[in-house]
Amino acid sequence: MGGCDHNRNPVYQGMVSGQTKVIMDRCRAIAAKDPHFILNKPGAALAVGGDRIGGQEPSIQAILNFYVINEAIPVGGGSFGANLGGTFWSKDKGQMGQKKIWKDLKACARLSTG
Repeated sequence: MGGCDHNRNPVYQGMVSGQTKVIMDRCRAIAAKDPHFILNKPGAALAVGGDRIGGQEPSIQAILNFYVINEAIPVGGGSFGANLGGTFWSKDKGQMGQKKIWKDLKACARLSTG
C-alpha cells in the first residue's frame, strides 16, 4: 500500500457497503501472513450517504476500527469539523451524486497538492 490508505465507502442500510466489508475481511489473510502490513501508515475514511443522516458516521467508525485493529494511524479532520472523517450526501441521486462528489474531491486534491 502507498503512503496513505484511504477507504471511500457508499453507505447502505446505515453501515459500510458489502464491498468495503469484503475488503476488510479479506485483509485478515494478509494480516495472518504479515501482522504489521499497515503498521503506522495513516488511514482516512470517506462515506457517502443518500441523505444527510444516512449512516455515514457509523460507517466511518467501522473503517477506523479496522485501521486501529491493524495498527494503522486513523486520521480525521481534527477537533473541529470532520472529527472522524469525510461525510458526504449524494442527495439520493445514486451514482450520479457520487460521481459529482468524487469529481469535486479530485479537484480539491489537485489544488491542495499543486
